[in-house]
Amino acid sequence: MSITRRFPILVLISLRGLANAESCDAKATWEKMILAKGGRERLDSVQSLLVSESYSSRRFLSSHRIERRKLFRFPDFVWSWDDIGAPFGVTVSQADFDRGYGLSVRGPSASPHVEREPVARNSLQAFGEAAMLLLETRWTKPILVGCEVEGWTTIIEVHFPDDPYSLTYHLERDSYLPSRVDRPEGRGTLIYRLSGYAPVRGIMLPGKFRLEFGTLPAPLFDRKYEINPDYDRLLPDREPSVQAGPNAWRNPTAGRSSH
Repeated sequence: MSITRRFPILVLISLRGLANAESCDAKATWEKMILAKGGRERLDSVQSLLVSESYSSRRFLSSHRIERRKLFRFPDFVWSWDDIGAPFGVTVSQADFDRGYGLSVRGPSASPHVEREPVARNSLQAFGEAAMLLLETRWTKPILVGCEVEGWTTIIEVHFPDDPYSLTYHLERDSYLPSRVDRPEGRGTLIYRLSGYAPVRGIMLPGKFRLEFGTLPAPLFDRKYEINPDYDRLLPDREPSVQAGPNAWRNPTAGRSSH
């Protein structure tokens, strides 16, 4: 699918303000990014993506560990497990954009309460992280806003239809794999720091991930991925459960042999 340069007025922002910047060919740069990522054919073959991340810290006699899992099933379902340790515990949530609602539960608890709330039918915002990591999928094709070169950094801005915000990718020196991605969010900007790229089914994904927002502490997460994993197709039909554990997304019959 060809990428058009037509875009809403609201996204004509950041790149114009760069001092001493030179323009570059956005389409040519984007195509090189797609090639470095693994190629459009591989990206279009992604139907689901599992992101697993962890962070550990130790200070004197205390230690802290964060564990997260997130399953993206394109184009309409997201499931997540988020364990940020005491005293917050575990939160499990899922959003079904085709059905128009999301569910979440926090635990551990003797009588956990599942909360339900409506979600917009447009799922692109919830899939923003996956779109940011993959650049493109069969369902998410960006509109190119602009491209600038400042020193050793190439900066390319894209906009996804129906998403009120744009993404700005930063490419360092001769690499076409992003080291940083900026996304406006409310009153500030989310800054994704990406490094340690390695191939997963031929698609280059970052093994190190840091999310910065304002002056808040930003831990560096270790990340692993599964592309098109064997997930439980009945997961959207069940309520999220803390007791089911972080692998509740897996197909329970996977690996079983028939007799």
